[in-house]
Formats: sequence, C-alpha cells, structure tokens
Amino acid sequence: MLETFQKDELEKVRQDVGYLAQVSEDLKAHEEFMLEAIKISSLAMHYAAPQLKDKEGFVLAAIEIDCDAYMYISDRLKDSERVTSAAIRKKPSLYFYASERLQADEDYKNNTLKINSWYPWIKLHKVLKNNFWEGLKDTFSIMYGDYGILKKINGAELDPNQLKYGLVDITLIPQLSNFLINYGMPGKPLSNNPFRYARDEERWNDAVILRSISACIGFGLQFLRFAMAAAATLMVLPVVALVHTLKFLLAYYYQHQLFQLEGVIYNATTQQPISGEPTTLAEFAAITGSSLSDLCGYKSSDLTSYSSGNSTSSYYGARSTNPNLFFRPSVSNKPAQIKAQQLVTALEINEKYDPNDSSSEAIGRSFW
Repeated sequence: MLETFQKDELEKVRQDVGYLAQVSEDLKAHEEFMLEAIKISSLAMHYAAPQLKDKEGFVLAAIEIDCDAYMYISDRLKDSERVTSAAIRKKPSLYFYASERLQADEDYKNNTLKINSWYPWIKLHKVLKNNFWEGLKDTFSIMYGDYGILKKINGAELDPNQLKYGLVDITLIPQLSNFLINYGMPGKPLSNNPFRYARDEERWNDAVILRSISACIGFGLQFLRFAMAAAATLMVLPVVALVHTLKFLLAYYYQHQLFQLEGVIYNATTQQPISGEPTTLAEFAAITGSSLSDLCGYKSSDLTSYSSGNSTSSYYGARSTNPNLFFRPSVSNKPAQIKAQQLVTALEINEKYDPNDSSSEAIGRSFW
C-alpha cells in the first residue's frame, strides 16, 4: 500500500508525467508506485529505475497495464522472447521495438505475429456492453473466422492477431479456399512492414491460366464458406436472444458494484474539486445524469461523461464539446474499491473518447 507522501507524489505525476524526472531514486525503484504511474501513462516506464526496466516480473506487469511501456524497457528484455511476445500480442506494431535479433528471426516473427487461433468464446464483459445486433455479429465471426484475404489483396495494413479460424473451418473448405486464393493471387509481406502486403511480381505472371482458375475456385469456396457461417448463425439465433435478455440482470449487478468506486468530483474548467469530501461514482452519475453507457476515460486515469447533463458545446469556427465535471478515483486497497477498479477495466469504462477528435471512435456501449 502506498504511503501518504507517495500518494501525493502520484497526484503530481497525474498532472504532469514529466514530474517523475524530479522524484527520488527510491521512488523510481518502488515497484508499486511505478506501476501506479504507468496506469497514468506508459511514459512513466521511461523514468523508472534501470533495475526495474531490467526486471522481468515488473516489466510483464507493466505491459499488462499498458503495453506501450515495452518501448522503454532494457535492451536485454527487448531481446527476451517471452517479454516481447507478451507486448506484441497486445499491440503488433511493438514488433518494431524488439531487438535486432528477434526482428531478423523469421520463425519467431511468424509464430508471434501470425497467431492463427480459434475465436474464443465471447467474453462476458463483451456480452454485457453489446446490443443484440452486435452480439449477432460476434456470433457470425465465431462461425466465419477471418483470414484477412481482402486486406492482403488490397495491400492494406493487417493486424496479424485478427487472423482466426472459424467454426466452419472443421469442413476444411476455408483452408482450401485460402490456399487456392494465395496461389492464384500471390502476395508477400513488405520487407519494411510485415503488416502490409504487395503483389509478388515474380510469381504473378507464372502459369497465368492455372492461377486464374485457382483464384476463381477459391472465391467460389469463399461464398460457400459465407453461406455456411450465415446458416450456422441463424441456427443459434434463439440462444443469442436468450443471452442478451438475461444480461440485463447481470449488468445491473455489476453497475451496483462499479458505482461504489470512491473518488473526488472535479470541475473540468477550474480543475478543482467541487467538494472537499470524497464521494462515489454513483453520485457523479446522478449529478451528471449519466448512465453506465455514457461513462468514458478522461485525462490519465480519470473518468467523465459526455451526457447532455454534463457537456457544454461552444462554437468558435467549429463546434467544440467539453465535459463540465470529471471523476478521479481514489487510490485505496479496500476490497470494494479494488473490485470496482477491476470492473472499470473489464467493462472498458476507462476507454478514452474525445468528441472533438475526428479520429476518435464513439464508445458505442449498450449495457441496457
């Protein structure tokens, strides 16, 4: 548990991560303090003591919190297959920060980047925050799988971790189709970016007729694969409907636990607490007229809501929307607080959203 002065220092870090450069070496070497700092920003790893950057257990814990922390760890651990794989599986582009040895190892690259696996059972928290239509699409994905074929053909950037087998793969039709399309329209990863594909000119003009026939048969099998996945999805439609009916009781139970999260409500304009007394997320939701679906991440580890009762729009050349209040969770080891913080992460309540940033995607949760 952090001591009082450590909590005070952490609040300063929350305001400016660069403040870590000024803290004592003892704090930079304090695992619990630095992990809390990494929750605020992955850049905190840059300021961590050298022994922490080189400690495998600490680094793995940091990657679990924020995988971007991998960019700042020691060169020795960047050469560790275990540590590097843990980071890459969370964010494939971190491959470019691995050691030269690992980047040059073709077998390692294929095994780490191209993680073909079955779609897992839909996680409970994903069911809770999706509506029926999204649940239906998830079910179809499990049946259909994803080989990234169109992205490869178009030369688009591919997230290797999206490559999954679907339930219809037990027929071997998708695998055969994938083989025929790859033969008929050969491509290869770019040497400077393993996530982008280009046409393989050397093979493209070889045996043109045979390759054309192969591609046509492959795409025909793809249509059959789609039809089989659609039929399988329709067969389990009643089950999907039942699950999304029962989810409301569980969502209410989790909301009750989540709203016990303790913290302080701040004015977003003045950056000052609206009250000297600590409160709960339930009171913040009541004051702002927010539902569970409205909550989202704000700066660092704070939470806010862009509900109509907690947002102000201004027009100075362009529309700008800003929250009136935000909620800052307290650092505490109380069981209820720990459980609530776990739910914040599990339900992705802390997912950042900026309505003024055109590249920021709307949260789109449907708990109710």
